[in-house]
Amino acid sequence: SGELMASKAGRYRLVGHGDDYLAAAINNKARLVAPWSNLTNLVKIAGANAREQPLHNGPFGNQRLIYGSWFNLKQGETFQVDIGIGESPGGKVGFVLMIQEEGVEYEKNSKGHPILPPFAFGKLMTADKQALEKFGNWKFDLENVPQFRTVD
Repeated sequence: SGELMASKAGRYRLVGHGDDYLAAAINNKARLVAPWSNLTNLVKIAGANAREQPLHNGPFGNQRLIYGSWFNLKQGETFQVDIGIGESPGGKVGFVLMIQEEGVEYEKNSKGHPILPPFAFGKLMTADKQALEKFGNWKFDLENVPQFRTVD
């Protein structure tokens, strides 16, 4: 949990997937619920996810990425972010959380899906980018990362 500030106005949505569970809220409203496929029917929250879900597999096998609901931010606006993760029953674990900004033309992968930036708190440093470039067989957009800074 924490507070961030938007560096520019825009319409955004979170995109991600969790092994086993990932959820995110913006200003106390669920904006993404992205569990492993066997938990999908157990952890639904009305309005958290987009109604239409692209058939877009994520970095964890044949599990689909989940696209969250859109939200608007104003330039200089401070907003609350809450992210929850979980693992059950144990074993391998992993999470990916990205952000899509409406109106941005993202590079597409070989299947025609957008290559999205990570949801980052602050500017990505060189070491961050190098680590993300080694994220298995997954590619992130490291040039169009929306800038959100932490609020003390």
